[in-house]
Amino acid sequence: MSSTDEQIQHRIAEQFRKHAELDARDILVKVADGVIELAGYVRNQTEKNLAVTIVRSVPGVSALSDDLQLKLPDCDTGTDPEIARSVARMLRTPGNEGVKAIVHDRVVSLEGTIGTANERLEMERLIWNVTGVLGIENHVKVVGGVSADRVRGRIEEEFRLRADLDARGVLLDVQGDRITLRGRVASEAERAAALRAAQATPGVASVTDELVVAQDPPDA
Repeated sequence: MSSTDEQIQHRIAEQFRKHAELDARDILVKVADGVIELAGYVRNQTEKNLAVTIVRSVPGVSALSDDLQLKLPDCDTGTDPEIARSVARMLRTPGNEGVKAIVHDRVVSLEGTIGTANERLEMERLIWNVTGVLGIENHVKVVGGVSADRVRGRIEEEFRLRADLDARGVLLDVQGDRITLRGRVASEAERAAALRAAQATPGVASVTDELVVAQDPPDA
């Protein structure tokens, strides 16, 4: 594998890790002269589509062969009524009161509102663990206004919990309820802390990570 192919493979693995809704543990990625071969197994068609979309967006990829297979659960388990009852129990927990679910052909469609992007992601993660679920259509909206000062406050609060983290190099771009994090941080730990803080801020619907990990972050 050439140096460029190794870089492409690293970028793909990094993008897979950023998507909590994708279980990439059983996905095999082969790279040869910019041509990608995807093999292995995913849990459902939604994950298959997401993996393909991610790979196509990576710079340097010239072509893609998709040989991913669906690893479906036992067809005798997880009927629509059983899935609906399990999901309904989840939605009774605090924070999910504004969400409603419809189950058809073992695909869960979610509608309504929720407080933070973190809660939205966690709800989806829990539903994926329900036996028999083949797909999730998440139309839940994050409610509440958001400001750059509020997001920065959450990030700085998160960083203060650890003396070795420094938020001074993090730049915020706030467009309505969507946040883009830019700038430099000193480690993957700082990057994860910044993402966690931004996603937990009330009113933030999505967070785009454009942070760069650098050994020497700029001074204030």
